[in-house]
Amino acid sequence: MLVGAVLATSAAPASAESVDRASSTAFIADVITLDRTLISHHTERRAAANAFVNRIASTCPDALANAPRNETAVQASTVATLYSESEFELGLADLDAGRAPGMAFVRELGQLRWSRPKISRAVAAGRDELVELFALEPPNFCADVSASAAGQFASVPSDTARFLKAFEATQRAQGEAAQIPKMIRPFLADDQLKSLTRLKKLEAREEAVSNADINPAQKRLERILSGS
Repeated sequence: MLVGAVLATSAAPASAESVDRASSTAFIADVITLDRTLISHHTERRAAANAFVNRIASTCPDALANAPRNETAVQASTVATLYSESEFELGLADLDAGRAPGMAFVRELGQLRWSRPKISRAVAAGRDELVELFALEPPNFCADVSASAAGQFASVPSDTARFLKAFEATQRAQGEAAQIPKMIRPFLADDQLKSLTRLKKLEAREEAVSNADINPAQKRLERILSGS
């Protein structure tokens, strides 16, 4: 394991600074490895996203096509929330294809140590966010839409509300974790700073690849749900 190997080079008695440097180097390397792996799995991720859309198409097509046209503010909010549920579930389907490398990354993060509590808390929060994200169990979307439609979309099903709240919480934590590279920059040697540039480019590429895979599926999902 990369982290273990790096930290072993600064084994006891290791100074706080040497451990900080080793963990920072390992963190950057691990994120680069994760991004490269996610990019290489883009075919599987696209297939998983399309499989989810196909399941909706066969189970509850036009699910939101009959939403009230002269909807109240409450009904409009409910329909928008159900669309959000479908998009979040689509995102989880895409994410599930990267579960194995994602959990490997989580295990690596568990081995890292810093002398600065702020960094340790940020890394722990990022690790916990990934664990919680992979542990999310989406509700039955078609059943949720059916239940809401039966009540004229006057309310959001409780399962939907709980799922969206949990999903959004993981996204907030993810935003905070994005600050970690900047926080550990002081511990990287001059010749390692190029890794930060490489990481930034890889993250942009991974996002572009992910969007290229999921955006067409998302648009198709919207058409299927709306009956357009």
